[in-house]
Amino acid sequence: MGKVHNLDTVICIVSLRKILTPVTGKPDVLDIMVRSLKVDSDLPAAAQAQGVDISNRVDEVMRRLRSELLDDLFTAVEKGSLSQSLAAGLIPELSSLLESGLQELLKEENRFSSLTQRVEEAYRRVVEVQTPLAEFLTQRLPQQDAELTERVNELKRFREALESQRANLEKLGEKINLAKQRVVKLREQVARLGSQPPTTQPGQPNPPQSSPLPH
Repeated sequence: MGKVHNLDTVICIVSLRKILTPVTGKPDVLDIMVRSLKVDSDLPAAAQAQGVDISNRVDEVMRRLRSELLDDLFTAVEKGSLSQSLAAGLIPELSSLLESGLQELLKEENRFSSLTQRVEEAYRRVVEVQTPLAEFLTQRLPQQDAELTERVNELKRFREALESQRANLEKLGEKINLAKQRVVKLREQVARLGSQPPTTQPGQPNPPQSSPLPH
């Protein structure tokens, strides 16, 4: 029993790579573990580029819709500065334009959701799987392992880059959500404007009232 105990002690303190050195030319267990620490180093830059593209497209949609100009139009109609009939003639086109803009925003939101999912999945793997495994291997290897050191450093850089992209994506999500809310509100205003009855404009005579029928 004493010999077995001593053997276990020796095994615990000797390098895993030395213990598991393959004799068949196939990867050993440690090689597989270290290889699993490899990350998609292109993901943070790709996420950054795609996020910028989504943000630019959202800006383009909002520029085309000219929400400030629509606000002024609604105010002018409500104050009687523009005829209700003029606004009514614009309503179908405005409704179509706003609906098209909303659909474009939803398309970008779908792209954003897909991108966010990729980043979150990669980040979750780093936090829940790769980092704990890297710490385990670092503690178990008594001597510095060049490949493991390279993987650990790469993993740290990757995690930091992903954390930065997660913060950027959070801001982008807020931007998309605000843009959607703005367009929905404008669409509701157009619909409400189209449902209002015509009003008498300043300077126009009141509509004639019918005389009561003689008894």
